[in-house]
Formats: sequence, C-alpha cells, structure tokens
Amino acid sequence: MPTATITLNPANTAQVCENQIFVATLSGAVAATYVWSLDGLVAGQGTATATYNWDTTCDHVVTVIVTTAGGSSYTATYTPVLVLSLMQICDAIEATIGPQMTPALLTRSYGYDDIPEGINDAPSLMVYWQSVVCDVTTQNDRLTFGGGIKNPVRVKEMVFYVDYIANPRNNLAQNNAQLTQGASEIIDILETEALACTLHHCPPFSLCALKTFRWSGERVTFDYGGVTYYGARFQITIRVW
Repeated sequence: MPTATITLNPANTAQVCENQIFVATLSGAVAATYVWSLDGLVAGQGTATATYNWDTTCDHVVTVIVTTAGGSSYTATYTPVLVLSLMQICDAIEATIGPQMTPALLTRSYGYDDIPEGINDAPSLMVYWQSVVCDVTTQNDRLTFGGGIKNPVRVKEMVFYVDYIANPRNNLAQNNAQLTQGASEIIDILETEALACTLHHCPPFSLCALKTFRWSGERVTFDYGGVTYYGARFQITIRVW
C-alpha cells in the first residue's frame, strides 16, 4: 500500500525565520492532490513541494494529505526541530547598530566570532552574548490558547552586551567628547529600533523570532593589554518564546 512520506531539505535541524522546504513523495500510486497544514505555510499549497517559515521555536507539525485520482488518501506528518541561535541574535544586533554609525565614530564593528585580544582600531564596537534566564515570568510554562488547544510556551530572556570602545584614555576632554558622541548615536539607534517595534510592530533587530527588547547603558573603562580605554556598555535584554 502506498504511503506519503515527507522529507526536510536540507536538514532536520533548522533555524527560525528561515524558509524550510518539505517534499511529499507518494510511492506505489499517482498523486492527484496535495493538502498541506497551514501553520507556517508560505508557498506550495496543492503541489508536492511546500515552503514553511516559523517565527517561534515552539512545537510545529507539518502535515500533508495526498489523494490519488482514485480517491484514496494518505497522510504523513513531520515535526521539525527549530532553533534560535545566539549567533543569529548577535549578528542581528551588530547589523543594526554598526552600519548606522558615523564612520568617524566607528572604525570597526566586531561580531561574536572575531572579538580581538587587543584594541588596535578604536573607536570600535563589540557584540556578544552574556546570560540567559528561562521562564522569567512565572517559573513555569506559559500557555497560549488557540482553537481550544493549550500550547506550552517557554519564555526566555537573553542578555547581550554591546561594548563601545571610544579611545585610549589620554586626554580627558577629547576622550569624553568622542565617547559622548558615539554613545549618543547608539542611543538614537536603539530608540529608533524600539519605536519601530512599538508603532509598526516590527520585530526587534529585524529578526522575526524576537518578541520584545529593552536596553540600558553606562559609561565604563575597558582595560586591554594594560591600556585603559574610555567607552560605554549597552545591555540589551531580549525576550523570546
């Protein structure tokens, strides 16, 4: 008896906010129609190949019903494993802040995977993950209600640091001037981002899996290789579920 089988291309483990392709293959008979489940469906309804995209890592199930010309129906399901990586979030934060800064106030922006041992190109920016807390609101699974079905949702708050290294401490007035200008630009960028999320319901840092964020900042000094640098540290707290 023919059965419908679904395979995920290119891999079983996928990141959220990325298109995932599923192929329904019916063996032993000729398929006439394909009906795919709607949750996350982007394209392909009625065909053998469907594209899905989800903005949460919560449970998702892909189902396809394949019907033959003779009226026989065969159903197959697949449960994708979705991840939201720290690397994705670091990249999204860096891609939002770095390109918007004035070149005179930012020589180079460093990602999570290329943070240097020393500072040779201040003023510079570094983005990296610091901490995570799960179930921050209730210490239990939160529940969403839809269609009479309770779906458990794990709420996480993740903290990321954005370090702005303005310059070596050698002239207080000049050091403080450049730090203040650079920090002011970062504040404006974060405020614009927060406003877009509030007014236009845009996802934080253009990463659809992120739900909300808040931020704070303070002036700090950094010590690299025995050299003291003027700078600022911005703490970005992101909530996902």
